[in-house]
Amino acid sequence: MGTSCHRLRSRSTVLNFTTTNNGARADREVTERESEERFRDLYRDAPVAYFSVKPNGHIHQANEQASILLGSEHESLVGTPVIDLYADTPNGKEKARRTFQRFINGETIRNEELQMQHRDGRVIWVNLTVTPVRR
Repeated sequence: MGTSCHRLRSRSTVLNFTTTNNGARADREVTERESEERFRDLYRDAPVAYFSVKPNGHIHQANEQASILLGSEHESLVGTPVIDLYADTPNGKEKARRTFQRFINGETIRNEELQMQHRDGRVIWVNLTVTPVRR
């Protein structure tokens, strides 16, 4: 990471310009891109269901296991309000709303048992952990 100064002369003009070695920045960008790719691979291929939910409560991303868990196509999950995936039971939507409110209030959510609903109507017990992702 260095800076070099070059001076060019022509008959009537002297030009001074400075160049910066962008190699360090380029290396950081490559490392960052590779790290993002590894994260995407881990997320996509994880053996457990992952959902990324936007602040508005809609699903931003879901991995393959999430699709399998709920019997839904990936494309149908993205954009869906996450609350719609919970069963209409006291341990489903009702508990999910309370749990997400606790999360919004700053509480750590770990190993919370809730009921989701498979596309075929079956109720599925899940163990929920919610972690904030800051970008």
